[in-house]
Amino acid sequence: MRQRFEHNGREFYLIRVDKEDAEDAWPHVRDSVHKAWVHSDSVQDGDDFLEDLKNGDCDLWMFLSDGDSVGHMITQVIEYRRKTLLRVLTMECEGGEKGMLGMDLWAKFVPIVEEYALRRGCEHLEAYTRKGMARALQKHGWENQFNIVTKQ
Repeated sequence: MRQRFEHNGREFYLIRVDKEDAEDAWPHVRDSVHKAWVHSDSVQDGDDFLEDLKNGDCDLWMFLSDGDSVGHMITQVIEYRRKTLLRVLTMECEGGEKGMLGMDLWAKFVPIVEEYALRRGCEHLEAYTRKGMARALQKHGWENQFNIVTKQ
């Protein structure tokens, strides 16, 4: 049974999509991935994730309410010699709310993702994000350890 969450009078739940089902699920999250990826450094296009999802290099998580996708998250286990972590590559979760207000809903799902990360041997969760999102995440227990800046 899936764990359900109540948020602003609606029920939500989170599912991790099996790699065998990634192609079927992709049309339901594709626009959400592209919307989230606008804030990235464009190293990948949103559609680049589909092959990684189908071959199991990344995991697709879908946020659902009333049978509809209201957001997504794509994660990847990163193994270093001294640390293994679960990196959030892209995430978008409105749940009927705009901008960072969706973070309050997303934060309710984090314990499920943490349990998954522990089962995979991860010691940390990691996400690269813009400064405003980092500030929003601090109230949910995330620490802003560093920002990544680039110059061409």
